[in-house]
Order: sequence, then C-alpha cells, then structure tokens
Amino acid sequence: MIRTILMGCVIAAQLLSACAAHPTFVEGQSVVLLGKLVLKGSEPHTYPVLQMPNGIDWKLEGLTLPEASALQNRDLEVRGTVLQRSESGPKPASLWVEHYMQQD
Repeated sequence: MIRTILMGCVIAAQLLSACAAHPTFVEGQSVVLLGKLVLKGSEPHTYPVLQMPNGIDWKLEGLTLPEASALQNRDLEVRGTVLQRSESGPKPASLWVEHYMQQD
C-alpha cells in the first residue's frame, strides 16, 4: 500500500517537473526570458535567436542586426511579447523584444 502511494507521488512529481521545464506561452503574453543570443541563417537572411537552457529557441523580432551582432554569444534577459508559440507548427517561437539586459 505504502509502496503504491510512493510510486504515485514519484510519477506526479515527474509530470509536474516536465511541465515546469517547458512552460506554455500564449500569443500576446508578456514574458521575461533568459538565454544566449546567437545569430542563425546565412546572409542576407540572418536573424537573432535566444537559445534558452531548456532547448527552446526564440526568434527575436525588433532587434536590428547591428544590435544583435554586438550581443552575439552573450547571456541576456529579454522582456517582450510572444508573437508565435513554439507549438505553433514548424516555425520557431518568436518574441517581439521590448527590452533586453546583458547578464554577467
């Protein structure tokens, strides 16, 4: 009996931690994300991406290429509005950047 209860608790804890690792965002939601800014694509189609520790990439809209180039491979805290969720098909999640701050 106790063994069954403990196994149920372990399974519930694993499910809850999985949900916390990949939060669900809603289009139009204001969020703060932490990650490393990298540039993806090849010229002339280069674009900035925030790579998060949980493996989700966010395409950053509203940053100029010179701004993004200066911040490449740096850890950032980015505040913005969700334009497209990562679950919305093959396109990456995208975020309209309202403010960013370099993390040191």
